[in-house]
Amino acid sequence: MTRWPAHPFDGWTSAPFRLALAPLMRAWVILNFRDLENIPRPSDAPQAHSAGLDSDRVLLFGSGPLVGWGVLSHDLGIPGALARALTRRTGRGADVDVIADPRMLIGSAVGALDGARLCRYDAIVVFLGVGDAVFYTATSLWRRAVTDLLARLERSTSQTTQVYIVEAAGIRSIPIFDSVLGTLAERHAQRLNRITRAVSAPMPRTTLLSIAPDLPERRQYQDYRAAPVYEQWAELLASVLTPALDPAPHRHESGEADPLEPDGAQRREARRQRAVDEFDRPDPDYQALLGPIVELALTSFGADGASFSLVDGERVRMSCTAGHDRGELPRAGSFCNLAIRESGVTVIPDARADERIRNGPTAAGRPEVRFYAGFAIESPSGERIGALCVFGAEPRAEADVNLVLLRELALTVQGELARQASHA
Repeated sequence: MTRWPAHPFDGWTSAPFRLALAPLMRAWVILNFRDLENIPRPSDAPQAHSAGLDSDRVLLFGSGPLVGWGVLSHDLGIPGALARALTRRTGRGADVDVIADPRMLIGSAVGALDGARLCRYDAIVVFLGVGDAVFYTATSLWRRAVTDLLARLERSTSQTTQVYIVEAAGIRSIPIFDSVLGTLAERHAQRLNRITRAVSAPMPRTTLLSIAPDLPERRQYQDYRAAPVYEQWAELLASVLTPALDPAPHRHESGEADPLEPDGAQRREARRQRAVDEFDRPDPDYQALLGPIVELALTSFGADGASFSLVDGERVRMSCTAGHDRGELPRAGSFCNLAIRESGVTVIPDARADERIRNGPTAAGRPEVRFYAGFAIESPSGERIGALCVFGAEPRAEADVNLVLLRELALTVQGELARQASHA
């Protein structure tokens, strides 16, 4: 008696047939990718923020919905929606970075992490598998590469970082893959997911997520995807991430040990200095670029002075100022050197009473500075290159300082610098 396959494609997806199908699937994907060229996607800095203090830091990594097809800003994609969803749940700020490439496959994933300081994130969420499913990546290659990727993430992050990998699913919900071959890709995605589940099971800080938005009316989105789709993804992710995020203040030191560099303080400083040099080559007109933001900081806080200051080698340069300009100062013992050692807001209510700073050049100069509030400015790679700060000659209680506003202004500076660097 003839035994028919339990599923109409089961006979087509045995190992020999998968090998034969792979070239066909790849040709199909390459042909369909041409349809993506005219679909908008974000061109702004690959990050998003939500207002608040003690920010949770999340990295979104991979391809698929992280690319942001159909929207023009990451703020309208998953990064912005996730930042807002986390803040609604935690009451804290959120900083969400994204490393996404529409053509990223598992074989190139580890290389895409080069240069990223993974130890600064509280959570990392990986979206990979859809591309490999439609390209029919060999299961042996997937097993080897996903093992390498997850091992790299566990090795390169802090002991409190949680890693999440989202299973590949819903391939036929993508318009260009909504066909019979898309069904074959979904079947292959299930095989890849089973391998990922087995590889990730013994890893203590890695969690496999089986989530996908409910899109019964996906065809209403004529431009491929739309903000409501990304909001659904963000809500699903936020519901998983929130319980695992530490509610304690996030005070990561800039000198925090990198798991890959156990004795690398000098290397970290050299890397930070390279980031400073990148922003100063060619020398930008910071006053024209950032002047309105710094002026707003001065007036909003009623301070004597405000500045964007670069911590450059052994000096602090006030590269953009409003109000009182203190020029260039030694780095050692400076307010801004203290600020770049913390990831949040640094407030010194009275420098005369602060052991860390009272004998430093900025506190002891003329005119005397007693009050200081600053927020570290980061390069796109995560190096703290300087600070947005406000200061004055009169002491001021920390409770009287709008820390959330200072963070928002500093992040605006950071965004402008990232845009300037991307066009240099």
